[in-house]
Amino acid sequence: MWRLCRLLGNLFLSCLFPPFCCSCQRLGSYLCKQCYELVVFSPFTLTLKLETNYLDSCSAPLEMRKPISTLIHSFKYKHAKFIGPLLARLMFYSGSFPQTEVVSFIPLHKKRQSERGYNQAQELATQLSVLGQLPCQSLLQRVKMTQTQASVKDRQTRLISLADCFKPLPNLSHLPRSVLLIDDVVTTGSTLNACAKVLKEMGVQEVHALCVAHGG
Repeated sequence: MWRLCRLLGNLFLSCLFPPFCCSCQRLGSYLCKQCYELVVFSPFTLTLKLETNYLDSCSAPLEMRKPISTLIHSFKYKHAKFIGPLLARLMFYSGSFPQTEVVSFIPLHKKRQSERGYNQAQELATQLSVLGQLPCQSLLQRVKMTQTQASVKDRQTRLISLADCFKPLPNLSHLPRSVLLIDDVVTTGSTLNACAKVLKEMGVQEVHALCVAHGG
């Protein structure tokens, strides 16, 4: 009975507020067929220019250009949480999905998460854990408030701002052997690498990264 009520409720809401393409505003879906055809797929493992690379692999199957850049911007900065499942499906079905013990994510500082209302990386990780049939586990905390990495163009400045930015969560009951680390966009890979460094210092043996898009 509860499921039927929920189904009818969702149907009623979809009639009142039909989905529209977040790129061109056509009614029908959050990413219409015409805009989907503009998506540039690049499902290859990325080579990151890092002095010391703590990541065992890093993938981002889409290029950071329209309409994907528009979707990510809305998801991240315009409270469009409903875009998360769509982006997660694109990540899962567009490239290789590393088989690890758990799925985890880049944490946000408490203040920034409060401002946004949610952590977009955690939303993606939750969806991907369902698609990949893996548990989703929070492992890290962000203890320093930094500028958004997209706004920091200088590579050395990024590295300095990320120093001692992440710490292990206290009182972890289980430490996985391998982790799939999720974020929305990878540019230099500095943030992912900083998290991977802490995870490996904790005792995690393998850290693979998966993001929606690269570049930008």
